[in-house]
Amino acid sequence: MGDQHNEFGGEARIVVQAHNIYGGMRFGEPDEPRSVPQQNGLPPKYYTNNEVQLLELDRGLAGRDGDRPCVAIIRGTPGSGRSELTREWIHRHRDEFPDGHFLAPLGRTTVKDALVGMLLEASFALERLPPTVEALSAMWRGWSTGKRVALVIDDALSAAQVEPLLPGPGPSVVLVVEAGGLGALRARHGAALVTLEPLGPETSRVLLEQMVEDKERLAAEPEAVEALIAACDGSVAALNVVGAMFIEHERWKPSRLHQTLQRRGGVVKVLPRDAVFDFAFDRLEPLAQRCYLALGAHPGGDMALASLSAVLGEEADDEVEQLLTMRLAQETQEERYLVSGLVKDHARSKAADDELLREIVSWYARRGWEAQALVQTRDWVGKIWSDRPAASHQWSSEEAVAWLLAERVNLVEAAKAAHRLGAHEDVVRLCLALWPIHLRRGYAFEMADVNRLGFESAVAWSNDLAASVLAVQRAFAAMELRDWDDALSLLDTAAEYAGRADSREAKATVVETRGLVRLACGDSAGARGEFRENLALAREIGDARRIALARFHLAKTEEPAVAMSLLDEAAAALDEEPLNQAKITLWRGKKLLAAGDLVRAAEILDEVAVAAAKSAWHRERAETSEAKADLALECGDLAVARSHLEDALNVYALRGFTEEAVDIKVRLNELS
Repeated sequence: MGDQHNEFGGEARIVVQAHNIYGGMRFGEPDEPRSVPQQNGLPPKYYTNNEVQLLELDRGLAGRDGDRPCVAIIRGTPGSGRSELTREWIHRHRDEFPDGHFLAPLGRTTVKDALVGMLLEASFALERLPPTVEALSAMWRGWSTGKRVALVIDDALSAAQVEPLLPGPGPSVVLVVEAGGLGALRARHGAALVTLEPLGPETSRVLLEQMVEDKERLAAEPEAVEALIAACDGSVAALNVVGAMFIEHERWKPSRLHQTLQRRGGVVKVLPRDAVFDFAFDRLEPLAQRCYLALGAHPGGDMALASLSAVLGEEADDEVEQLLTMRLAQETQEERYLVSGLVKDHARSKAADDELLREIVSWYARRGWEAQALVQTRDWVGKIWSDRPAASHQWSSEEAVAWLLAERVNLVEAAKAAHRLGAHEDVVRLCLALWPIHLRRGYAFEMADVNRLGFESAVAWSNDLAASVLAVQRAFAAMELRDWDDALSLLDTAAEYAGRADSREAKATVVETRGLVRLACGDSAGARGEFRENLALAREIGDARRIALARFHLAKTEEPAVAMSLLDEAAAALDEEPLNQAKITLWRGKKLLAAGDLVRAAEILDEVAVAAAKSAWHRERAETSEAKADLALECGDLAVARSHLEDALNVYALRGFTEEAVDIKVRLNELS
């Protein structure tokens, strides 16, 4: 490790000097360029008037060659056509944004999932995406810097939601459909404001005439047309439904449709436009009506066709198409559907009670059971429930993980809905179903929130074992957030409920987790005591895998000679678990380094680095780089140590391990 001389000759856009490269260099560029992203879809088929607002947008978004994206806020009542305005504007200016048109539909997804969706559209591979909003936002800004992209952020409630989604510096445009106060966004980003009023009578008439090909039908009964327009009350959504009715019933006169709506509105004394939706609902086939009600009751974002059919107990392909034809639903992506805004409010109002919501929640809980059983290593479900039903769906572990990831937002919302309904067992099931994804992907705040509900439900259900398990899951979330005191307090609670349940497995899990918390906060001696107790409990239980993991954890705190023996025993028992094998090998390298065997330590750390890079185990990659930095310091090579720490910092920062990245920055400053 002597002096190094690096020289570059020639021309290149990017030149990199690095010590070791694991898994390829990344500069915020996609893996394989695809077609230009077009998330906003086609412009409205029927669009009229609002030329004033389109001109206001033009003026507000002028001068797009500046050093930051231009932002405009579209304000208006639900159903006034705010989203349609954004799509129309982008369509008219589509050639000005050759790098893509993106959509963040916050009314049916989270900021994090919106960022993931945009990065996937930009051709990033899923396994490359970091686990936190901060890191995803940094990746999105890095990719979009200098590009010309158009972004629509729909149903934004606050500036805090919008800001992580903003593109990087450059001539991009952001159109924000306001659903809550965005004054801070205007103040901080100089956002223009465009206000949409409900459609006036003349504009409504023009829109209706665009939808109905037989203009003579409308011209023959102007008073009835005026009455229909008044019933829609300026709502674009209601006018779309009326237009769809005219298209469906080619022989109906305006007076017949108006009389039907008038009878409904007069009898039930609802808002006139609700009568429009009522009539559309009545024209649906019975199964299509159930689809409409189910989509209205659905607690999350869009709903997969397979999920909808399973809840209803019948294939619903044709019925969903009927909803699309009647403009009562929209297809968000292939075979995923949504009702929103005024239509969702109407669909919910048609449900006599919460029975359908309960069925949806229960279905997600049951399917979550089946998925987590294929990816969860400790079967708490089998211990909490002795009568778990047989799986109704055959899938691989990879398919189970993919389903859990795709439905994560819906599972979280289902857990919240179940908690409100007092369906406590379903809350617990959903928390257990989410656990493998939360643990692997690092949704710490979400993990804390949903397991708080799960713990409350377990207590209300009077199931002490479930309460213990979910208190442990809450403690893991607190540990991820580095709230050591809260984590230890939650583990005290978990221990109390484990004792009430008389469960040795739950008690051992509490002790094991307490050891991990103590080790994470730097209390190695305290962790050693916990891990020794955990190993003794594991031996009493007699579970081979639990014993192997207990040996592995204890090895982290023991002297090298003792640790190596424990690691060998753990590796032999976990030979079919590649990730745990990599973790064990990493700790072998650390213990060899502690023993002064630098040559063998270097060989083993190189082995781990290759495996971690190949399998995209990001935390293990970064921890290996840290260990290599320690090795370089033992050899007296500060430059190489800095290089390895910078490698670790890049991984931690890119993958959203914020606290770990701060620790590395402190170490780098100390080396300076």
